[in-house]
Parts: sequence; C-alpha cells; structure tokens
Amino acid sequence: MIKNLICIISAALILTVCTSVKEIKPAAAQGSAAPVLAAAETAETQQPKDITSEEVIKTKTKQITLHKIEFSNELKPAPVKEIYNIYYPTANSGTHYYAEKGNVYIHIIMSVKNLDKYRLPCSEVTTVTAYYDGSNKYLGTPVAGDSNTGFYSAFTASIPPGETRNMSILIEVPEEVETSNKPLFLDFTVDGSEYRLKMR
Repeated sequence: MIKNLICIISAALILTVCTSVKEIKPAAAQGSAAPVLAAAETAETQQPKDITSEEVIKTKTKQITLHKIEFSNELKPAPVKEIYNIYYPTANSGTHYYAEKGNVYIHIIMSVKNLDKYRLPCSEVTTVTAYYDGSNKYLGTPVAGDSNTGFYSAFTASIPPGETRNMSILIEVPEEVETSNKPLFLDFTVDGSEYRLKMR
C-alpha cells in the first residue's frame, strides 16, 4: 500500500511540473516581438523619394525650393555698402565662408517659405547629408542670408509665418569629391521624410 501511495504521489508531482512548464511562454510566442519586426521591415523597405536640383519639397509646415547645387571654395555675398569692407574683411567673420585647404563645399542654394503659424528656425528646415563612393558621409551646415550683413549661421535665424527666406547648405568635402566620377548623392530629411538627389 505504501508502494502504491508513493506511485500516486510521484505521478501527481510529474503532472504538476509538466503543467507548470507548459504555461511558461517565451516573449516571442506571446506576440511582443511581432510588431517590432514589422516596424524594422517597414523601415528597411522605405526608400527616399528621388528629386532633382530644381525640386520643390512641400510639407504641412514649410516649402523648400531648390534653386542650384554647385561646388565652391567659398561662400561670399556681393559687397553690401561700405559696411562689408569695414567690418567683415576676413574669412568666417560672419559673411564669408572658406573651405579648408584641400577641401571644397557642395553649395546648395534654396529658398524656404514658412507655412506654419509659428516662427521656423532656419536650423530646423532640413538636414542634408552627402554620401560619396558608397561609404563616405558628410553632414551639411545650414547658412542663412541677410540683405545687409551677408551670410551667417542659421542657428541664429528664423523665418516668420508666411514669409520666405533664402538659405544655403554648405557641405565641406575633400576636393576629390568634385573631380572624381565616383557615385555622389545627397539625402534630405524634411519633417521625417527622406528625399534623395543623385548628383552622379
């Protein structure tokens, strides 16, 4: 009888352990990993929209009109009155931008209209990145324009609601980027959307 009692207790323990193990589910089986995987797949399949050098990019808050893209060693406005020659005679003084020796600028010329009801900081208009030869990456610097003092950092400028302002994006790259035939494209990020301009 004792032997039968031991067998019954053993069987009950085995059944309890099996039941407990069966109820433990990994996170993947509970469905928590599925949405993450779907989001990752969506991000990988999203491709930037192809644009040209004279494109108009419009969102709910802004309208960006690309006018010209060129290579340049400097960004210098036309002299404005005598104040330019008196107060701004040197490089990077607030109106004149020089590329470092051995480098050149990719100069993106654009105008931006603020479609929002709040002031639009020029530094938040767009982020532009140049990709050269597949693996080399260069980030652009926004530069605002002013009719009296020339050019200066876009981080100190903004566009009032309903108004349009001229801007530049300067991307400093090695001179090789201008002279070679290797692939070169620009990626624009505007309000979370991606746009790609193939230069060659």
